[in-house]
Amino acid sequence: MIWSPDEVLAAVRTRLSFNGSGWTFERADLDGDKVLVIFNVDDGRRFGVHYDLAEVPMGNNTGLPCETPDAWADEIDLTMDEQVATGGVARAERTVRADGLTVLSWVW
Repeated sequence: MIWSPDEVLAAVRTRLSFNGSGWTFERADLDGDKVLVIFNVDDGRRFGVHYDLAEVPMGNNTGLPCETPDAWADEIDLTMDEQVATGGVARAERTVRADGLTVLSWVW
């Protein structure tokens, strides 16, 4: 990895802090070797989704290399917008954690 997990996490927190299309960023945390993005959809439901740090610097939306942690976080923002706008929340595979958070895995 070319950036530390803390650098990537800081970028995700900064870049996703703006409201998306149909979703609102709540927070992001490191969860092992992944970033867990927790968000709310416009109807009030709350979800999480993981983004794998092992994929850095390749953008998860375009598959192209990202030059900065901010650019990598922007790819997450694109994915979130696309998945929420196109019904990805309904299609996603789900896991409910012990704390009650429903964690989605996007189905492409």
